[in-house]
Amino acid sequence: MHAVTAGAELSRRNFILGLINGGLFILLTAVMDTDTVVTGFAWQLTGGNALLIGILVSVINTGWFWPPLFLSPILATQPRLIPWYWVSVITRLVGLFAMAAVAWTIDRFSRGGGFALFALMFLVYTVGGGVSLIPFMSIVSDTIPPQWRGKFFGARYLTGGLAAFAAGFGVKAVLSDQGPYHFPQNYAVLFTLAAILAVPSLIAFCFVEEVPRPLQRRRLPL
Repeated sequence: MHAVTAGAELSRRNFILGLINGGLFILLTAVMDTDTVVTGFAWQLTGGNALLIGILVSVINTGWFWPPLFLSPILATQPRLIPWYWVSVITRLVGLFAMAAVAWTIDRFSRGGGFALFALMFLVYTVGGGVSLIPFMSIVSDTIPPQWRGKFFGARYLTGGLAAFAAGFGVKAVLSDQGPYHFPQNYAVLFTLAAILAVPSLIAFCFVEEVPRPLQRRRLPL
């Protein structure tokens, strides 16, 4: 992101694609909520080991935040950022579908091995998300003027939040002891649904318009 974006013209295409991306992403995040669904799955895998669950949520979830530390000096010298977002999409989809596959086949592993493999795929997913942060925010700042950004992010959260609220009842039904599925199939269904929702959500933003931007002539040190 940079200062010259203050006078940028609104890209209605990016606005609509961003709404699709955000609404579906908030929905899939609710379907596989880290604080409830993921931890519930990990709780049953580890027999309620609080330390392992804390590592899963606290340490691995930081995958969203540390990639920009290393990518920011690299991306400052790149003429286009959307290819990096494509890398993020592929990485996240691999991680999500792998998480679902692990959940479906968890009986083939020891509980510890299944937990470790699931945690690794969760890490792949979150690191992929971290890769997307700079491309996403830079493209938004370049094509969504300041006076439109409140509407942009507000509409994303409104549509996604309403869908997530409704999905909560479905998640509750799937995980209920009286539901149609039992462990681990109940969690596998949710992870699979989240992975399917991620396909249109993440791919939608791949078709945004990217405008020229000023580049750093040399890569700055970390």
